[in-house]
Formats: sequence, C-alpha cells, structure tokens
Amino acid sequence: MDPSILFVDHASDVGGAELSLLDTAMHWAAPLCVALMQPGPFRDLLRDQGVPSTLVEAGEAVLGVRRGGGWDQGLRAAAGIPRLAHQLARLARSYDVVYANTQKSLIVGGPAAWMAGRPLVWHLHDILSAEHFSAMNRRLPVLVANRFCARVIANSSATAEAFVREGGNPDLVGVVPNGFSGAPFDRDSEEEIAALRHALGLDGKPLAGMFGRLAPWKGQHVFIRAVAAVPGLHAVIVGGALFGEQVYEEELKLLCAELGVRDRVHFLGFRRDIPRLMRMMTLIVHASTAAEPFGRVLVEAMLARSPLIASRAGGALEIVEDGVTGRLVAPGSVAELRAAMARILAEPGEAATMADQARRAAVANFSTEVMIDGIRREIGRVLPAPATDPLPGGRGGSTAISG
Repeated sequence: MDPSILFVDHASDVGGAELSLLDTAMHWAAPLCVALMQPGPFRDLLRDQGVPSTLVEAGEAVLGVRRGGGWDQGLRAAAGIPRLAHQLARLARSYDVVYANTQKSLIVGGPAAWMAGRPLVWHLHDILSAEHFSAMNRRLPVLVANRFCARVIANSSATAEAFVREGGNPDLVGVVPNGFSGAPFDRDSEEEIAALRHALGLDGKPLAGMFGRLAPWKGQHVFIRAVAAVPGLHAVIVGGALFGEQVYEEELKLLCAELGVRDRVHFLGFRRDIPRLMRMMTLIVHASTAAEPFGRVLVEAMLARSPLIASRAGGALEIVEDGVTGRLVAPGSVAELRAAMARILAEPGEAATMADQARRAAVANFSTEVMIDGIRREIGRVLPAPATDPLPGGRGGSTAISG
C-alpha cells in the first residue's frame, strides 16, 4: 500500500513542477494533502481535480526570493521560516512522508519534517547551475538537502548530475523521469482540430508551435527570429509570463514589430487545451538557450505526433534521439533552428515517420505508470520494511513512521 504523503509546494501559478505534482497526486493510492504557501490558479486546479489542499501562507519575504537573488534575500526570508516550519510540522505528523516539490518548499519542509519525525523527499525539477540560479539559490538547497533529505528524486540524469556537482550527496539521488498519459492527445477528431484552426484564423497556414512560460532562457526570441527567416511560416506561442517576466513578453512583441512579422506570430497566452493545440501544429519547437532539466513539452509533442525540434542540451538529450524521434539543434542558434524547420516543411514524409517513432518512444518510456512506479520505488527506500508478526496466525504490520 502507498504511504500517505504531505506534498508541499510554494507556487500560486501552474508550472511544470506543479503539473508533475498533480499527476502524482491523482494517481496516488493513499491519503494525501498538498500544503500550499499561497492561493492562486494552482490551488484552483487541485480543487477542480479533487485533490485536497491546505494553505500554510508564507509572507512576501519568503515568496519574494528570486532565482537570481543573493544572500540578502535569503536572510530576509529566514525570519519567516520557523513559523512556517512549525505549521507544516503539525500537519506532517498525520502523514508518513513529507514531499517537497520546489526549492522554497524544501527550505521550509526540511526543518518541518525533522520536527515531525518524518522522512523528507525532495523532487528536484531544476538544473542547479549558474545559468539558472544565483550562488545562494544553488548552495542553500544543497545544504538543506544534505542535512534533512532522506531521498532526492531528480527528473533527469542531467538534473541529478547538476545537484552532485553543486555538492549534493550522490547517495541521496534517484532519477525518475516525468510521466504522461497519451489519452488527452487522442481525444480530439481531425474535424475538431480543423475547427480550432478555423476559430483561431489559421486555416491553410504552416504552423510552428512553442509551448511554455515566457522567459528569456526558454528562447522565444530565438524562435521568433528563426520563424521570421522561413517565408510563410506562422509562429504560435502558447504560455504566459510567470514569475515576474512580463517585461520579456513586451520585448518579444517589440521584436516581432522590428522583424516585420507581427502578422505571423500569434501569442495565445495561457491555455488549458494544450493537447488539441499541439495536434494543430505542423511542427513544435523547444528552443531553450540553457540546459532544460527535463522538458515536459518534448514528451507532450511526441505524444501529439507533432514533428519536434529541440535544443541539444540537458534533459532533451535523454528524451529526443536526433534524426529518429526529432531534430536536435544547438541552443540559441537561429540558423540551425531555421534550417531544421525548413527541412521539416520540405520533407513531410520524413517528418511524419519521425513523429510516429516519437509517439511510440514516449508511450514506452514516459508514461504516468512508469513515473508513479519510480516514485514508489524511491519513497520505498526511505521507509522501514513492514513489521512481521512472529506469532502463529498473526498478520504482518503495515508500513509506519513513528515520531
């Protein structure tokens, strides 16, 4: 039987880490609760899916720590951590495991799990590198993980290796790739896909799609420049500016004007109909300029049977086989991305073959069942074996943590 879990997440918006948590919670066969540090769309999504949650509200000093923040931000946040940790500890005593889903939830969840006498599992969704995080935001979570974690679940080997390079204990780490259901990508008929194209005013146009939050390291600016160099190709950008990156969104729109492609670049913002939109695309691009820890968009594109182009770095190397399930290009290279898009448009038969092979690989390697089995395996490493009743006719005990 699965152990009961108190998940902890700080986010209000819905990012990749939050979608992974949602998938895990919806398939977990034991009592659970998601402790959130602020209200917002993520809590609404949990409620809509019937996943129980509770608020342990953090102040701005804790929530305001940014990826590039220094030790001054960390020191200001430290004052609010004891109160949050005590609140979480009280909740945690009702569960077998504390499961921190983000760095901020790790910093609070570490002492909370220790006070509650419960094992702490950290699901690491980020590559801890100077390209993504300040020195403080790399070193502090590693120190906390080494001190408090019973297990660190990394979403790719690239993520695990970065943790170890920053001083993380390699004996703590297990790799569990994100998992996905293929069903949402088979739900819509060709007629429904065509109707969506028509509703968006995109009939008869070759479409290059890019999915994910707007952020400089995600490379939307690279994507726009490459699309501008392919005559007739339209770009569809799906995703919003999360985590204070609205300035970048405005810069992208100015870039479209500068390149004369405002009529060929379509910003759709945050959408919930991702599978249908992916099915609509002629091709899908992942253009991150820095190594991606996993890249859930990659697997989603593969499930949608959309020809895929991805940056040759990080977790993408563990998902996409160049020339077999997609095309890999140098991160940040407008020229390579333009050439890859032009080839897919010029050779649709080859692209369709790759897309079919990609779908089969995604189903085999990145299913929800594979992910849940992996998480069960890693959590099982930190729980004591069930006690066995030595008395004749007795029943074996169940897994439990005392505290």
